Amino acid sequence: MSTARIRGKISVLAAVIALGLGACKTPKTAERDADADAHSSDAGARDGESATDAPLEAGPPANPAAAFRDAVRHARWEEAEAAAMAMSDTEREKPPVKLARARAALERADAKLAISSLTKLEEQLPLLEARIKKMRRTAMAEAGPFDVAAEGLFAEGTSKGYLAAARAYERAGDAARARVACDRLLAQDKKTKGLELEARKLRLFLPHDDPATDKDDARWLALHASQKDAERALAKLGRPLTSDEWLSRARDLAESLETDEALKAIEHAVGSKGRATADDFCHAKAEVLYKSRARYTEASVAYGACERRGGPKAAEDAFLSARALSRADKDREALVAMKHVRDHYARSPFATQAKFHAARIALLHGDYKEAVTGFDELAQDRHGEKEAPRYRALAHFGAHDYHGARRLFEALADDADEGRSRARYINLAALSALRDGDRTHAVARWSEVVRTHTLTFAALVARARLAEVKAPEVAWTEAPTGAPAPLAIALPAPVDMLHEVGLDDEAEEELRTREPFVESQHAGRGVEALCTAYGMLGRAKRLHQVALRAPTSLLGEGPQGRARWVWDCTFPRPFEVEVTEAERREELPTGLTYAVMRQESGFDPEVVSPARAIGLMQLLPETAKAVAERAQLRHESSWLTRPGVNVTLGARYLHELGEKLEADPLRVAGAYNAGPEAMARWQSRSSGLDLEVFVESIPYVETRGYVVRVMENLARYGFLNKGDAGVPRVKLLL
Repeated sequence: MSTARIRGKISVLAAVIALGLGACKTPKTAERDADADAHSSDAGARDGESATDAPLEAGPPANPAAAFRDAVRHARWEEAEAAAMAMSDTEREKPPVKLARARAALERADAKLAISSLTKLEEQLPLLEARIKKMRRTAMAEAGPFDVAAEGLFAEGTSKGYLAAARAYERAGDAARARVACDRLLAQDKKTKGLELEARKLRLFLPHDDPATDKDDARWLALHASQKDAERALAKLGRPLTSDEWLSRARDLAESLETDEALKAIEHAVGSKGRATADDFCHAKAEVLYKSRARYTEASVAYGACERRGGPKAAEDAFLSARALSRADKDREALVAMKHVRDHYARSPFATQAKFHAARIALLHGDYKEAVTGFDELAQDRHGEKEAPRYRALAHFGAHDYHGARRLFEALADDADEGRSRARYINLAALSALRDGDRTHAVARWSEVVRTHTLTFAALVARARLAEVKAPEVAWTEAPTGAPAPLAIALPAPVDMLHEVGLDDEAEEELRTREPFVESQHAGRGVEALCTAYGMLGRAKRLHQVALRAPTSLLGEGPQGRARWVWDCTFPRPFEVEVTEAERREELPTGLTYAVMRQESGFDPEVVSPARAIGLMQLLPETAKAVAERAQLRHESSWLTRPGVNVTLGARYLHELGEKLEADPLRVAGAYNAGPEAMARWQSRSSGLDLEVFVESIPYVETRGYVVRVMENLARYGFLNKGDAGVPRVKLLL
């Protein structure tokens, strides 16, 4: 290809990149970023990689090999191909480059280029033979020969392999073998619903003569598939669903938050034959509305209608109607409804739950006298809610019964089976003691928390309280002790080669299979050697697991001495280029992105949660789309597994939450987990509350634990980066 044509191709690709992944700027940051693309971050530049996310200029890069490696390392696949085209033929034909180019081609759905790049490559890279063959099979499944690809994929013996094999056999025109592959997948005990759906859908419409299996697949799809696929399955089934089956479909759709389709399924159920009764229809509608998470008021009305029908579920219906009102932020109405359950269904187990929630609502709205009465009564019930003792202590504190609150919080601390909870209860007991006039005891307890629960959320609060009462400051950690000589780590083959060409994800996978070798090379310091080796790759999916073997007791020492490797291993900084730039652009506290990432994904860029949250920052596709639109960024849901895209949108979302919440990282973390509406609701009724009380009053157990852990992560990253100056200062009053 001529130089002119190469330049032209690069110009086109660079223009595409500039419109999409690399150069989209928000109006707020465009001026600031104009000169930032040339900025080289010390944190991100390692092994000669560029510390900028800027796209290629029109025309060949000055150093195509370095540009290629940088693009591969940061998953900028379009840019990687442009850089490859700018290389000399000799450079482009190097085996590691061909492997990386094949990976980029697969990511860009260019199967033919991938196959071409992988041809006979295992002969040149024998240590990567299995990986190369798997990549080739993946490419051939898209471009052919399909029968060869199918045989290899089938031999993998995994659910994903069987599905890919079935599709490849179908493309090869071998319906019989395609069915066998689907059968193998469906026979496996561990398979996701998504894989089962695709396998049944494929098997149902393959040519064959097996009416019994057809009937089974068609019924399953009619119950579980999307509307379009369900309609096709119904046509194949040859009979309408029964009322019971329609209700089953409605519940399945409700679990996927497809509320409108679930309600339509209930309407179909009402008009269909079957054993379902009017009571079943009533409860199904109420359940669907409740599970929607956005239509609680309607759910309350629906459950109320079910209660009025009477029957054995009347008490439960009344209670769920009241709970729905509380979740709809209609606590005053919910309080009346809870008292109705308590009084009219006194012998039901739901009466106890209603008493608990009535007292809890009173507490959350500052009716402390009523809350104390309610929780003190519940204390006599052996079968009361397990959360009741904590709320009881908070109620006594709110009612200014500091002596009683101190006693109750100390009891909670004694009974706590987890260190973080125990330290938080000690803090609240100390605050109660202070308000009760016992400053000496309070100072002693806060000092204990700072010393024994290093840089936890409880320690942040305790140190702030010590400063408030002008007590002597307690050091965050013990003084660091001398460190042994640093380890000289040589990455084993082929990990070193993969890292050199920018394939750090593949390098991480290959290193995992060679961990015993790395450990054996450094007797007595094997875990440290592994942590160092993984740290060199700039990835932390596996490192996050290896860190569990590190002696975390060393985190009680400062990171300047022998404990440094444990700090780096336990609180790693993968994808540093992307994170550093995103935090700079969005004006986030240093380390907040890592603090959230560590809690959300454990640094796995491809993880998908049961709730459909994706990638490093665990973004829901709809949230990511909305953030991208507000920031005027091009976006596709498939990009969320790309670290740069995921971090960019996650950091932008943190910035948006910070604008609404005074840039308070604790409340931002709570909003990130529970949603900004929930956090706005909680803080609207918490003005003037002590921070400790606010955190313990967060209604969602998951969110309460989440904010504590994110704040701990933030403190650790801050201390690791800047010492005492990097540790966040908490606000003791909302």
